[in-house]
Amino acid sequence: MLVRRANTLLLICLLLVNGGGCAFQVDSPNKSFRIGSNSMAPTWIGPARQAVCEECGYRFLVDDATYSWEFPTRCRCCGGQCTVADRVIPGQTASIQAVASPREIQRLDAIVFKTEGETQSTVKRVWGLPGESIELRSGELWVGGHLFQKDMQQLKAICVNISHFPSDRVSHWEFKINSEPDGVVVPIERVAKSITPHDPVTQAIRISAGHAIRYSHRIPAPIGQYSKMQSSRILDDYEINQGSSVALHSIDDFLVNAQLKELPRDLTGLVRLHYRGFDYEMHLSSTIDFVPPQAKKISLDKHGALVLPPAREMAFATCDGRLLVSLAMERGRQDWIVELGGQTIAVDTRSKSREQLSPCPTAKLSATSPIEISVQRGQLIVTQLAVARDLWLGARHPRDDRWLAKEPIPSHHFWVLGDNLPISLDCRERWAGGIPFHQIHGRLLPPIR
Repeated sequence: MLVRRANTLLLICLLLVNGGGCAFQVDSPNKSFRIGSNSMAPTWIGPARQAVCEECGYRFLVDDATYSWEFPTRCRCCGGQCTVADRVIPGQTASIQAVASPREIQRLDAIVFKTEGETQSTVKRVWGLPGESIELRSGELWVGGHLFQKDMQQLKAICVNISHFPSDRVSHWEFKINSEPDGVVVPIERVAKSITPHDPVTQAIRISAGHAIRYSHRIPAPIGQYSKMQSSRILDDYEINQGSSVALHSIDDFLVNAQLKELPRDLTGLVRLHYRGFDYEMHLSSTIDFVPPQAKKISLDKHGALVLPPAREMAFATCDGRLLVSLAMERGRQDWIVELGGQTIAVDTRSKSREQLSPCPTAKLSATSPIEISVQRGQLIVTQLAVARDLWLGARHPRDDRWLAKEPIPSHHFWVLGDNLPISLDCRERWAGGIPFHQIHGRLLPPIR
């Protein structure tokens, strides 16, 4: 667990003032309004200031409520110091969709409600449903003694982006001249080339036979060190929380999404993910035929590795003790959920997945470099690479690794949390019994950009 030093007193005072929720005035359902705080960031952004890195030019938003000029604002891409604008950008515009019955509210829905005595409404995400016993353990949600395991769509709805190529000015992806463990590694910017001579802005990563790319997670190093960036495990950090003092926890659950310029016709490749001390391999082969979406079986080679056809868009995730795979094929999207062998985490035995992916005998990756894509034959031209992490669900106190609800959630009540958990006040401290349905205005629709 790491702790970022900053203005603790300022953060506590601001949380007490605005309640740690996305506060705003709501006249009536199905009307638009502006988000009033950043407790649901990065999905919904409240009042913020524009920050620009003085070295690489990367731009991002800083929470106006927690920002303080007394503490340096750092760039997540290169570690450089940033200039923060004085002007405050208003929060995003969002809309409410009315709900007629408690049965219409599902887990992970974002709801708008107003509790008794409050003058403004609040936005939070539903994690617990009526009648359930809720526990937060090591960053995960447990319902009735069983680990809640998200599917790919649920993970995409709540995940926090930590890297994006080519948007990031300094990428954390590295190019390996050959795919062997001792291969020469260079920054991806040196090998990124234009797809067409007429479009110099659009870039791509070309992975030829015998080469690989690897994601290496880095965070800004403490000021005064020789290097501005340092290797790190993936943490539950939020770049919008500059100026706040929060405990940082390492996160094992992550998602990588790759988009290709074209579908390779003669390809043999390998995607390797590191998860809780083990490496798991997925082979990409153009010889694999399309499998109907209703097929329950997956293809494993003789070594227990997953064999998949390449697709224009491919998403791989390690989440809640399982491997999630989603491929956007020409004839439809295919999704797989596979249990990961070698894991000590207790999972729900009622899982729909009956296949188990065996870990590699030797781990070549690490928690700081958890993703590698290599090509043995053919070529991959990658136009976009996005890495995102799961949320870390836990108590607000940095030393508490477990939170347990004293009683089951009452009937017609919903247990809620903010997406930006470090600065969110929610059912962990307030509204212990959940939010009653009669106080809920409706479901929050995606923000209007």
